[in-house]
Formats: sequence, structure tokens, C-alpha cells
Amino acid sequence: MAAELEKLAAGPKDAFTEKCASATPPLARDVAGLQRYFSAEPPIGAVAEHLVYLGANIRPRTPA
Repeated sequence: MAAELEKLAAGPKDAFTEKCASATPPLARDVAGLQRYFSAEPPIGAVAEHLVYLGANIRPRTPA
């Protein structure tokens, strides 16, 4: 989900806000702060995915 939020953070605020609000539970009350976080460098989407798979002791999927 982090990679998806990074992509949305670079676009219109409405799309990012909608994604945050539709998450269960909602991701944040400070959507603007969260959008700044996911807009910052370096991106963490790929790193987060690798960490999740590392904990499961399996290889991450190859990006399309």
C-alpha cells in the first residue's frame, strides 16, 4: 500500500484523501501531513514490501 500512496501523493490531493479515508481503519486525520510524508524522498514503497516479505521468509513479487 505504501507504493500506491506514494503514487497518489504525487497527484491530485482528492485521490490521496479518498484513499486515506476509505482505508479500514482510516489512515490519518492529518491527510496533508501524510501526503507530505509519502511525497518525500526516498520512496519507501518498495522497501516496505521487501520488509514484509522478509518477515515471511519468502521472496517479494517482481514488479510488473
